Amino acid sequence: MTWFGGRMAWVAGGGSLLTYLGTAPGVGKTFAMLAEGRRRAENGEHVVVGWIESHGRPETSRQLGGLEVIAPGTVAYRGAVFADFNAPAAIASGADVVLVDELAHATADRTRQRWEDVADVLRAGLDVVTTLNVAHLRSVRDYAARIAGVGSVAEQPAPPVVVAGDSGSSWGEVVIRRAAQLARAEDAQLLVVHVQISDGLAQPPAGDLDRHRELTADLGGTYTQLQGHAPAEALAEAARAQGTATVVVGRRRSRLAELAHGSVASRLRRLLPAAAVEEVRKP
Repeated sequence: MTWFGGRMAWVAGGGSLLTYLGTAPGVGKTFAMLAEGRRRAENGEHVVVGWIESHGRPETSRQLGGLEVIAPGTVAYRGAVFADFNAPAAIASGADVVLVDELAHATADRTRQRWEDVADVLRAGLDVVTTLNVAHLRSVRDYAARIAGVGSVAEQPAPPVVVAGDSGSSWGEVVIRRAAQLARAEDAQLLVVHVQISDGLAQPPAGDLDRHRELTADLGGTYTQLQGHAPAEALAEAARAQGTATVVVGRRRSRLAELAHGSVASRLRRLLPAAAVEEVRKP
């Protein structure tokens, strides 16, 4: 195992693993991973992007350049569909190097960790370049042991996550900022979720969602869109998947509207009895 700067390189029995470690979200790990991928592609290696979390940052998306992006796989979990890294497709691509963001990620249904997919890619003889927050490791030794499948292994700590429900409405920004404030106070990660209702009838303007995505990135969080039959149920599934203890949602201005349509917060409290659900009133 070799350390240099913010990188950790480790060679397995098959391919080699290069990890960009960061002390917190938003410090440039993904950007650095893509820069390494472009450098190796310019040197003649076949580089593919297996998974990327751009967090809405245009400079990160631009860094993709002409790199080939592997189509994601999907994980269905309790009525919602989540995109995820497609390891078999990456292996079948014939690549020399696979870029895989967010090594500590777990699938929505919690049946598989991303490090397991990375281990499969390494065993197939492909090199992997990945990213990881230091907070997700108990020790570098145990991290290497999990990838290699040998030695004693300590569980990765589950980092706290604050989930913000973004309806795409005018007060979504207030909800996101409040969730970011709580995340900072709790030393937690910020995950903003917009639920696209499956019937496709009423959708917020794309420009509003783009602004909220950019705001989330500026605040160091992650923005994602999910499909679901109802906002509360889809948010609850996202929160369960992340082990979330705090959920922040907007509150309707009209009490009559709440009585007619039901409160998202009240349904979340029933679905997530152990979580703290905070409502943000429309200013």
